[in-house]
Formats: sequence, C-alpha cells, structure tokens
Amino acid sequence: MLTHRDVTVPNALELFAEVRGTGLRCIGFKDVGVSVEVMKRLVSEAHRSSMETFLEVVTSGGNGCVKSTETALELGVDYLIGGTYVDETLRTIRGSGVKYFPYIGVVEGHPCLLKGSVEEVAADARRVADMGVDGVNLLAYRYIGDPERLISRVKEATNLPIIIAGNVDDEKKIMRVKEFNVWGVTIGGAIIERKILPGGSVKDQVTHVLRLIDER
Repeated sequence: MLTHRDVTVPNALELFAEVRGTGLRCIGFKDVGVSVEVMKRLVSEAHRSSMETFLEVVTSGGNGCVKSTETALELGVDYLIGGTYVDETLRTIRGSGVKYFPYIGVVEGHPCLLKGSVEEVAADARRVADMGVDGVNLLAYRYIGDPERLISRVKEATNLPIIIAGNVDDEKKIMRVKEFNVWGVTIGGAIIERKILPGGSVKDQVTHVLRLIDER
C-alpha cells in the first residue's frame, strides 16, 4: 500500500516507480490523500506493469463511501476494499467486475480501529458473505482484543478470502499471517518507515517481504 496512517502518501507515484520492478503483483492506495488525477496515473501505470490495483475506502459516512465507490469505478481498479456501507457499495458496483472486500466488525476512527467481540466480528463476516461480497478486509492488528484469536474465528466463520489490513509492521506478524494462510495482507506504513528491514530502502523492504512470504 502506498499509504501511511490511512492516507495515500504525496509521493505515491515516486514510490510506485521504485517498487514496480520487485516482482510485486498487487499495489494499493487509500481513497484520501492524493487527487483523482494521481490515482488515475497510479492505476494506469500499475496495469501497464500487469499489476492488480486496490482502492481502500477509509472515508466514513454513507455519502462518502458511495462517492469513493464511484471513484473506484472511474479509476478502473480491480479491487475495492474497506468501507462499511455494504448494501450501498454493492448496488453501485453491480455489473462492473470490481471485486469487493468490505471491513467487518465495528470500525471507528482514522487511522481505523476495529471494535466488538470476536463473535460479533465473525457474525459480521457471515452477514456480508450472505450479501454476496467477494471477500473481507479484516483489521486484525488494529483490533481491541486478541488479533490472532480473531483471525482464527473469522476463518472458521466464512470461506471467503480474507485480507489482513493494518499494522502488519514486523517480520513476526508477517510470518504469523502467512501461517494463517489468508488470501492477502496489506503493508504500507511499515515499509515507508523502513521498519521491516532496518536500513533498507523502500524497494529493499518490499523485496524482503516478498521473500518472507514466498519462503516454504
């Protein structure tokens, strides 16, 4: 994710140029922080590099979520993730081919935090699965509780693909997420702050994460 503290960073295009040759197959950004014109350039450059694109909705409120969903359609992203207004979002993207992974549970604040009991979050996963979403975006390491118990329970509750998003900021968490065998993980701030591989460039951070994930 070309983001930090739930905002797309101003130099997102420059960072993308740095990491595009690493073997990274997916790139994402938030719906806030840069202009639509910059987002369009990111999507265009990513697709030119045969990468899939993800727009994460962190805007609160129904009107804001719908507007960001409409922006996702305008941009032509492959995946829309985040957001909590599932009915409205599904209506807006119907027939577009955009895959949708909403947040589950009670999501508040900015940067977003996840609240509610483990069972409540699991029940919300079942609810959105019944609504026809393509997967779920789980803020496991921003959960006010036990993140790994939460991941296990959500996996039990639904067969939907799961993205672990937010605060995956060291090798230990990356390896734990890998052990859970989830569909995907987003990492933004930890790479931009160079926390995963101290002393390494942003490109080095991404290369190191890919190596950790690909190791058998």
